[in-house]
Amino acid sequence: MTTKGSLATGSYTQSCIESARKHQDFVIGFIATRALSDIQASNTASDDEDFIVFTTGVNLATKGDPLGQQYQTPEAAIGRGADFIISGRGIYAADDPIEAVKLYQKEGWEAYLKRIQETRLEAQI
Repeated sequence: MTTKGSLATGSYTQSCIESARKHQDFVIGFIATRALSDIQASNTASDDEDFIVFTTGVNLATKGDPLGQQYQTPEAAIGRGADFIISGRGIYAADDPIEAVKLYQKEGWEAYLKRIQETRLEAQI
């Protein structure tokens, strides 16, 4: 999904959204690199639709690796609609994983506060 050339795009993504909308009693969200609210699907979103977005590939130390993995920062992930950020290598490959966890938590929280502040400002316009 966060690898360059991922096939989880286009019609595959549309099909996933359509299926999720049909089964909202079972599906709570998506693992995605961004919010999917702008994806056109054959079925219409309900007024109370609010799927959770889990974003993988979050890393502060690097933007990618030789295998094609593409990383984004907590700020970028949350700014693009992530509700939860998932960082694997950024934590377990860090010199001090405990400090890395604290840093990701801090960066993620600050990005979330920034996003909701921007949302509030947009709502006032």
